[in-house]
Amino acid sequence: MHTSWIKALVATVEHGSVEAAARAHNMTRQGLRKRISNLEATTGVKLLASSARGTLTKAGEKRIQMFRQILVATDEVLNLEQAA
Repeated sequence: MHTSWIKALVATVEHGSVEAAARAHNMTRQGLRKRISNLEATTGVKLLASSARGTLTKAGEKRIQMFRQILVATDEVLNLEQAA
């Protein structure tokens, strides 16, 4: 699982759609959607009910907070040396 896949899902939810998230992150809609598809394949569950509205499925709702925590923890690990 790549953090870029998680970032794609979180961005979609935060921006309200795949299209808006892709625009905000200088990506194509297809590229962002592919990352979310990879995340769904890895987790074995559908995470977005509607990519047009950035709406999560129940499985996505159960996981979104954990995905956000993974991103925060990853940032903390990567910035650990800078803080010292």
